Amino acid sequence: MKRMEKRSKNIEEFTQKRVKEAGLETAPVGLYERIMNTIDLIPVGQFIYKPLISRKAWIWIAVIVLSILAILIFLPWQGSAYANEVRENIALDWKNPLAGLELSKTAIYAIIGIGLFLLQIPLLKKQLEKRYKD
Repeated sequence: MKRMEKRSKNIEEFTQKRVKEAGLETAPVGLYERIMNTIDLIPVGQFIYKPLISRKAWIWIAVIVLSILAILIFLPWQGSAYANEVRENIALDWKNPLAGLELSKTAIYAIIGIGLFLLQIPLLKKQLEKRYKD
């Protein structure tokens, strides 16, 4: 026990001696004033609220959802019981011009994918223009 206390005391004395030799660093004169002046010069803008999803985006989302619903209602799909049920519940007075058109599921997915791809091009272009405009 005494050995540990003696060793601890030696380490403490050694540390104090080295700190006195090295000396404490002091900040340059006027450092605080320069920092405060720099902080005062930084402009603080008022926070403007921007929603995460803009009004235009909500409109596009609604258009896409309505388009998908229209596809489900008007295109004849053999394997979709839900779409057939919805189609039967809606009374249509006009004849569907696409009633005789038969497309495979792959073709329908391809058309939807290309449509979404073509929809993204103007949106991404506007976003990039806004980003690199500033």
